[in-house]
Amino acid sequence: MKSYKAAIVYAPGDIRLEEIEKSPLKSDEVFIEVHKANICPTDLRGYRGVKQLDQPEKVGHEFAGYIVEVGSDVTQFKVGDKVTALSWTPCYHCQKCTRGKYSACENRKMNMGGFGEYIALKESVVYKIPEHMSLELASCTEPLASVLKANIEVTPVQAGDTVVVYGLGPMGQLHLQVATLLGATKVIGIDLLTNRLEIASKLGADHVINPSKVDPIEEVLRLTDGEGADIIMVAVGGRAEAPCTETAIKMAAYGGKINIFTGTYPHKSIELDPNLVHYKELIITGTRSYNPKMFELALDLLANGKVDVKLIREPEISLDDIKTGFEIHGTKDAMKVAVNIR
Repeated sequence: MKSYKAAIVYAPGDIRLEEIEKSPLKSDEVFIEVHKANICPTDLRGYRGVKQLDQPEKVGHEFAGYIVEVGSDVTQFKVGDKVTALSWTPCYHCQKCTRGKYSACENRKMNMGGFGEYIALKESVVYKIPEHMSLELASCTEPLASVLKANIEVTPVQAGDTVVVYGLGPMGQLHLQVATLLGATKVIGIDLLTNRLEIASKLGADHVINPSKVDPIEEVLRLTDGEGADIIMVAVGGRAEAPCTETAIKMAAYGGKINIFTGTYPHKSIELDPNLVHYKELIITGTRSYNPKMFELALDLLANGKVDVKLIREPEISLDDIKTGFEIHGTKDAMKVAVNIR
């Protein structure tokens, strides 16, 4: 094989499927035949004009497939292995890497190219998939790992907590399932879209709130006997994130924690009453990506059926329809758009 198809973003609104020349495989790399992938908002930023593109870029970083070639120094994998991979390759040597903060590596390389027929990656960032596990499930390991980091390491959910998930898109639906797994007594989902509220109820939310019908602050306080929520995951992206964060602060319990989970593009500031933070001893934080430990846990939870992604990974499209996928992702008609390469 001399070349293969891959999706490349050239400018806002301009994504193309092109033939990419196959480069010689490096000694520490594996060559993966991609079968299943998913669209993430990170993939869309250049296409939607919220990130400047200095040059055309490959896209796609949530994927799974089979190894079809291994480098001469590769020892952990063989041809035919089912695999998925981290979405970035850290340097392992910078100050952040030596402290275990791999997702913030100063020299990290994004492993983009999942919306292509093949991708070459270093052995160190690739993970085997259990034989019984589907590639569809494995392609969701990366987003679940980010959710696990938020709920376990950054704003730990503890038994007895009331958790509000603000925004019930794909990541919000994962948040509410993880909060339940961690022992939250009450999980409340908030979203404007009826279909997303229905999915949340099917996936275990104890209560759902449509803020177009009731005041979400008053409703959270009512459902918690006036106490408010212990943990609030703000999983709303884009322009809506800032006002939703402002609302989240007002529905937090004494000692509550607010996690700004998604990026805000285009950038927008929030208005903050410091007295709310001061007198209620609130913690406002954020979560950036994940780490290898959380990635491994995510793979295990998915392999053992602990987290359901069937209602999240939809609709499904082919690689040839990647432009359509980029257009509909994040709309009311789509959750995490699934790209079936094969």
